[in-house]
Amino acid sequence: MRKLIRKASLSQAKEPSVALGNSIRFWKSFWRMDVPLPARNVWFRLIYGKPPAASNLHKIIPSFSPFCRLCNRDSPSGTTCHFLIDCRKKYLAWKLIWAHFFPLSPWSRLALLQATLHLNFPQQNSVQSLDSSSIFECSLLMIWKAHWRFIFDSTPFVPTLVLQEAIRVVQSLAPPTTDNLNSS
Repeated sequence: MRKLIRKASLSQAKEPSVALGNSIRFWKSFWRMDVPLPARNVWFRLIYGKPPAASNLHKIIPSFSPFCRLCNRDSPSGTTCHFLIDCRKKYLAWKLIWAHFFPLSPWSRLALLQATLHLNFPQQNSVQSLDSSSIFECSLLMIWKAHWRFIFDSTPFVPTLVLQEAIRVVQSLAPPTTDNLNSS
């Protein structure tokens, strides 16, 4: 199944359809960020408006339903916004992540889009030792992985578990604090 989707999407490859973030300064900032390759791939697809959403796959492989499998919406899930945010379960996951990592910045759909498409990250609390872009990329990757575990492995997409995974990954990337070094 994965191979079929990949072949079909490669044969249908077109020029990017989204003009957001196409300035030289934007791309220099994007490529300079210390982002793991899987997270960069996800982010790049979202910036270009080409997530492997159900409606995009339906255009390539008509036997695929154009509706979101996570939320079973009655309308097609063809937009990047639905794939990233508007799906109810992902929306809840982002709200939980935002409240945990960025409590100083109020949650909004627009703030999430600003971070994703314009690299305009929210202010975080001073407790975090990673920059906001690293926290954001880890969170995005955990949502992406949970989405595909649901699609391919029928693992339920549980927003609280996505938050726990994001916390775990962020903590694993954080440099040791001086308190931890002194107690050794």
